[in-house]
Amino acid sequence: MFLPFLPLIIASLGLSLVVLPMLPDEAVIPLEPIETLILLLISSLLLGQWQSQSNRLWIQAFPRWAVAGLWAGLSWATRLPIELATYWESMRMDQATVIFLLVLVYWIADSFAAHPWRIDGQKWLKTIQTLRLQLPLILITGLHLGLTLLLDKTIPDEAVSNQVLVELGLSVLILLGAAPWFVVLSWGVQPVPSDVKDEIAAELKANRTSVQGVFCWPGHITQTATAGVIGILPWARFLLVSPQLLTHLSSQELRAVVAHEAGHLRRWHLFFYALAFLGFVELLFLILVGVEFTQWTTGVTAPDWLQGFLLVGLLALFLRGGIGFLSRNFERQADCNAFLRCGWEPFATALKKVGYLNRIALHQDNWHHYGIQQRLEFLKLCEEQPERVTQHDQRVRTIQSGCLLLFGFLLSASVYSTSQHAKESLIFWQLENIVSEITPADVGLLIQAANTFYEKSEFERAEELYRKALAWEPENPRALNNLAWLLTQHFAEQPLKVQESVALAERAVALEPAAYILDTLAESYALQGRWQEAADTAKTALERAESDIRNVDHMGLRYYQDRMEHFQHTRL
Repeated sequence: MFLPFLPLIIASLGLSLVVLPMLPDEAVIPLEPIETLILLLISSLLLGQWQSQSNRLWIQAFPRWAVAGLWAGLSWATRLPIELATYWESMRMDQATVIFLLVLVYWIADSFAAHPWRIDGQKWLKTIQTLRLQLPLILITGLHLGLTLLLDKTIPDEAVSNQVLVELGLSVLILLGAAPWFVVLSWGVQPVPSDVKDEIAAELKANRTSVQGVFCWPGHITQTATAGVIGILPWARFLLVSPQLLTHLSSQELRAVVAHEAGHLRRWHLFFYALAFLGFVELLFLILVGVEFTQWTTGVTAPDWLQGFLLVGLLALFLRGGIGFLSRNFERQADCNAFLRCGWEPFATALKKVGYLNRIALHQDNWHHYGIQQRLEFLKLCEEQPERVTQHDQRVRTIQSGCLLLFGFLLSASVYSTSQHAKESLIFWQLENIVSEITPADVGLLIQAANTFYEKSEFERAEELYRKALAWEPENPRALNNLAWLLTQHFAEQPLKVQESVALAERAVALEPAAYILDTLAESYALQGRWQEAADTAKTALERAESDIRNVDHMGLRYYQDRMEHFQHTRL
């Protein structure tokens, strides 16, 4: 079920993990956002004219691959994510919103390139059908983004005990409750004929399962003879059957196919697919935490784009290996359920007809299904040796238990990695190992050590290390800024230290006028009662933050907006 959405998933990951970290400091192609988007859409329409007589799918899909490359290239060369973030100043868009909007653009451009112009005027109809195919993912992502932004605006950070659990809970809520409805409504499914519906309902009841509705696969979604279930919860669960199956399968054969799908429901296969995807997300999170830890402890920094390539590669391995492994075992268990319910003959003839209708050779298999011949041979063995069904059930239960244990471990590790205890443990481990060994060549590590003391409220120790770093490297903007911020936050009652913080922050701004450094300078001015200068500096910090969305992830544009408004209000 996830295959129709794979282009959008890869596009969003590639944009956020590869393209965004590699954005140049200046635009290579000087185009405005609107000009860039128009160029992309026109190019996608022209690329859609290209047709190939080849039977190879990757050659047939060349226009769509070309559009994906052009979209990524233009996003990079025009600095489109940054330009889009600052194009509408009043919107204050964050990185997630920008990525979502750019994926929307790719969604449209990809659909334009998917079909050439036809004399019969079917171009736009097919384009709309392609848009509808991937629309559920757009709706799911948009809903998740909207709810996340709403939570960020309404719930203070200190009220959220663990961000990982909140994000996971929100994702699960959307996947279970909203996603199946988005699919059936977006795709425009139609109910199956009433007589067929009754027969399917009887077979589902015999399997002690139920669905919210039984529908026909729309022709614009798939032309293949297939059936599938969507959703985990009974009130948000649907069975889709292609019209080809209703036309060419006998009553017994259709019931065998329904029994196969019921096997997926009875054994909670969809739940474990969702669990696998959520576990993979947790794994990616832990990898990013591990990379950050390595950088923090060793000072060795891997390029963000390289990390992005590795994460996208991990996704490919996960789909091919992890999901493929689950799918093959789950499909075999569902086959066994159909065999036990209907016998070998009806299910065998149904599979052969499906292979014929879809032009699939009996011996041909793929990464997520055993071949038809192999499936039938296994069921024939089950007919001769019934214990094989029990053995495979036990194998699947073992796999599912392993999935639960692995997910529990990954979730626990993710929660712990963001806990205060983990942070404190890391602090002590790091300080014990590096502080005494740091040399003037490792000023960055000394600043990191000072930061950890600051986070532990060891302010005097942090001040000592910041000053030591400046003694070794007087023009280090990070050390200047961090010391200045420390003085403003925890020595504000000492006028001399406040005065020093202003001097330090001004030196840091002169070296690196970044948004966070300008914010420190504004705070220093405010402590001296220089409210006009504080407000002007905070405004400059906001403008600087808006100019490069990559550097405000840790605070966000809203922080700088609030700071500017605070100083302006206090000035008045």
